[in-house]
Amino acid sequence: MAIPRTEAIACLKVLVALAKADGHIHADELRSLSAAFTGFAVEDAPPFLSLLDEEVDIAAEAAKIVSDAGREQVYRSAYFLAYADGECSEQEAAILETIAAATMPSAEQRDSLDRVFATTAKKRRYETLFDAIGSLFRRGS
Repeated sequence: MAIPRTEAIACLKVLVALAKADGHIHADELRSLSAAFTGFAVEDAPPFLSLLDEEVDIAAEAAKIVSDAGREQVYRSAYFLAYADGECSEQEAAILETIAAATMPSAEQRDSLDRVFATTAKKRRYETLFDAIGSLFRRGS
């Protein structure tokens, strides 16, 4: 379901602000932002790079997202973006809570996303642990 242009632009601004939250934008976050720009398919959207330089009032932009589809889409997209680089920083978590306060995701939506990313984070921790152990053995030989 398409969302109104003003909401789509607000969604994009919120996502860009989230990506910048920890001080730098990782390659995975750039890919996620690019997908969001494509997914929202906004005619005459502000150029992607111009949004990177813009200061965004996250709460004000999130408040512009009033349709059910827009609120669900921005929260889900923000959640995926916050974990795009493998971890959700404290700054990103705070912004996610600001977005949640404005978009009011259901407990079911939040739990579903939490389960997906808790499993992914746990898997990545194990992969990192196994990689570290493997490198110790490679160094010793």
